[in-house]
Amino acid sequence: MSKNTGKRLSKKEIISYGMASPAVNIGALICGSFLSMYFTDVAGIPAAAVGMIFLVARIFDGISDILMGVLIDKTKTKMGKAKPWILVGGLFSGFSAALLFNVPHIGTTGMIIYGTVLYFVFTGIFNTMTGVGVSTSVALITDNVADRTALGASFQTIQSMTSLVISMSAMPLVTVFGGGQKGWTVFMILAVFVGYVFLYVFMKNTKERHSVEAKKGEKVGLGACLKALFTNQYFLCTTAIGLLLNLQLAMVGSTGIYYANQILKNPIIFSLMSVAMYAPKFFGIPLCVPLMNKFGTKNVTIAGLVVVAAGMGSILLVPKSVTVVFIALLLKGIGTCPLLASFSVYTSAAADYGRYKTKLPMQSIYFSGTSFGNKVGAGLGGALLGGLLSFIGYDGLAKTQTAMTLAGIKYIYVFGAVIPCILMILLLIPLGKLEKMRPEIEAGLREMDNH
Repeated sequence: MSKNTGKRLSKKEIISYGMASPAVNIGALICGSFLSMYFTDVAGIPAAAVGMIFLVARIFDGISDILMGVLIDKTKTKMGKAKPWILVGGLFSGFSAALLFNVPHIGTTGMIIYGTVLYFVFTGIFNTMTGVGVSTSVALITDNVADRTALGASFQTIQSMTSLVISMSAMPLVTVFGGGQKGWTVFMILAVFVGYVFLYVFMKNTKERHSVEAKKGEKVGLGACLKALFTNQYFLCTTAIGLLLNLQLAMVGSTGIYYANQILKNPIIFSLMSVAMYAPKFFGIPLCVPLMNKFGTKNVTIAGLVVVAAGMGSILLVPKSVTVVFIALLLKGIGTCPLLASFSVYTSAAADYGRYKTKLPMQSIYFSGTSFGNKVGAGLGGALLGGLLSFIGYDGLAKTQTAMTLAGIKYIYVFGAVIPCILMILLLIPLGKLEKMRPEIEAGLREMDNH
């Protein structure tokens, strides 16, 4: 039954929920931007093998998300349903991420096996606990749409800040700490410690109030859960959008360091590129909330994606211009804000729609499904990048790259952003109907919870 008190959330709790991003995602954010480059340029693993490591681990990782959603739905502790899993996953995900940046020199085959197994442990077990748990917490903390929007905005704003800090500081700090393997080892130890501090803040200042429990004697099997998922068209849309968004983030984020090194001929510029891409989100995401209230969530989100596609496409006009690249990344940062602010709201709405239609006491499994899409998208992005780098002949240990390789990096960077935008716009159109159904769904759920 619902245990929501009806009170609005405090700013302290909303900000503390946002702290979950550096608490549980700091390892994932570092891996998303630098693991591919570390594997190819520091450890010396072939690019094609790196792509397969990401793809294989992420596919099995996505399956584990569904199982984690079922486990959270069945969990009942004094701490809550999701928070025990967040705590355990948060403690061990950072540690396993640090091990990923410490590949032992045991031959190419040995390094590939090490990377594959450890990457799956990181993403498929511990990061799954935190990812599904934190996303589910939006629905467990409150059923108020405005507060859910505020929680999502807080999380995405702080995640953008975290991503910016990581992008700006990682390479300089690795160099300060000695460069190469030694530099990455010290940097990851520091990052894990910072994550633990934020994990403490999140655990201390957030509270689950709105859990949905099965009635006495009521059992919901995995088959019924999966049927409810795959017959919910809005869940499928949000999952596909999450997949495409994370594919785009992986492609652009991981290709950025190659673009800075090989096209702009200045690796230090990558930090400034990250500033251009992430800085607008600090004010853009909070400002999106009133805009979406006035013009509609779907309309503002689609407009933002059009801005992203246009901005990134402009790079093709002058690919070696630092100014053009910076402007394009600024537009990408601004245009992505509405989707980041609204994604958790759409996911919660899809979960509410599913519970309203099926009458099943399920929450977490819907969020695990979208987490599945997010991780498969990130895995596909990494696999695509690895495969494409291999196809265009990129050699991380070579002093110079061929003209074909340089052209390939340029097109991967641009179309890795543009194509997902077009597909996400098409998927957002059906979600407009879900917005209009919100009053009916809320009334139905209140009636269910009162019986």
